[in-house]
Amino acid sequence: MTVQLVLFSGVIGLLFGLVLALLRLSKNWVVQILPFLYIFFFRGTPLLVQIFLIYYGLGQFEAVRESFLWEPVLSQAYWCAIIAFTLNTSAYLAEIIAVRFRRFLLESLKLLMRLACQNGKS
Repeated sequence: MTVQLVLFSGVIGLLFGLVLALLRLSKNWVVQILPFLYIFFFRGTPLLVQIFLIYYGLGQFEAVRESFLWEPVLSQAYWCAIIAFTLNTSAYLAEIIAVRFRRFLLESLKLLMRLACQNGKS
C-alpha cells in the first residue's frame, strides 16, 4: 500500500509539476505569479503540516463535509495522503524542472554563441 501511495502521488505530482513549471517559465508575470505562490507555499510548509491541514482541517468546513467528495475521498486517510503528497511533490518538481529548463536554455545559448564566434574567426 505504501508503494502504491508513493507511485500514484509521484506520477500525478510529476504531471502537475510539469504544468506548473511551464506556467512558471512564462514571460507574462500574471501567469507566473500563481505557480510562484503555489510553489512558495508548498515548499515553505512542512509536509506533516500539509497532511494535517488536508485530513483534519478540511473537515472543519461544513461545505466540504456536505460536498460529494467528502465520503469517498476527503474522509479517507489514504486519499488525503495522496492529495498531500501530490501537492508537495508537484511543487518541488515544478521548481526543479523550471530551473533545469532555464539552465538548459542558458547552456544552449552559450554553446551557440561559442560556435558563432568560432565560425566568424575562420
